[in-house]
Amino acid sequence: MSPQADQQYQDREEDERFLLEKSGLSSVADLSLLTKLDLPGCQLVSLPSNLATILPNLSILFCPKNNFDELPPVIGQCTKLQMVSFKDNGMKRI
Repeated sequence: MSPQADQQYQDREEDERFLLEKSGLSSVADLSLLTKLDLPGCQLVSLPSNLATILPNLSILFCPKNNFDELPPVIGQCTKLQMVSFKDNGMKRI
């Protein structure tokens, strides 16, 4: 790996660690406390059907640059959701 690529990888790791550290979660069991979920460029085509159960306090959901062709119906079950973004997904239906 080139020094520049190695540095970019380390920077990305630090960014991910920073996001997890700043989330306030102490374990995966605490996912119910999560209020913001940012999933850019993950090549997603759908969201779990039990998203509202897994993340009952989700208020912000960002899913830019994925492969959604329609707005996932499950977000209608997320009662605390206040803001969503599905930018750059090439959606055909909302």
